[in-house]
Amino acid sequence: MLIPLKQFICDSCKKPIVNIEDGWIEWESYIDAKTDKIVSKNFRICHHNNKCQKLIKHPNCADLPLSDFTGDYAILQTISMLDIGVYHDPTYTVGSEIENLREFAELQRRLLLPYYEEARQYWNEAINQGYFGDMNEISIYMPSFLKRMIEDFSESH
Repeated sequence: MLIPLKQFICDSCKKPIVNIEDGWIEWESYIDAKTDKIVSKNFRICHHNNKCQKLIKHPNCADLPLSDFTGDYAILQTISMLDIGVYHDPTYTVGSEIENLREFAELQRRLLLPYYEEARQYWNEAINQGYFGDMNEISIYMPSFLKRMIEDFSESH
C-alpha cells in the first residue's frame, strides 16, 4: 500500500513515486489573450526525469517539485493556483483560471485526500461492480472508505 499523501503514482510510467523528492508536478500555463488571465491545464504528477516529464519541452510548461504540493504547503499551492489573494491582486485583475475544474479537483484529491491516490486505480472497476452503491458525493472520498476499497480490490489482483 502507498503511504498516503507521501507516495504517488506517476502519470507517465504508472510506477510509484516512493520519495517525494523524486516527484514533480507539471502543467500547461499561459496568458489568455482575451481575458489577460493566467490559464492552467493538463496537470500531471510524474517522476522528475526526462523520461516521465512529458511537458518539459512544451512552450507553456509550468512545473514545480512535488514537495511544494505536499505537507503544510499542499493547500496553499492549490488555492494560489485559483487565486493569489487580495494582497497581491486586490481587484482580481491578474487572476487565474483553471481550464478544466474537474481535472483540477482530481489533482487536489490526489494531493490532499488520504488513500485516494491508490484507490483511484480501482475506480472504474468499482463503478462497474456497483461498489459505491447509493453512497453520496462525500462518503466515497472518506479516507476510511478509500482504505477499505484498496484492501478489497488489491486482494482480487
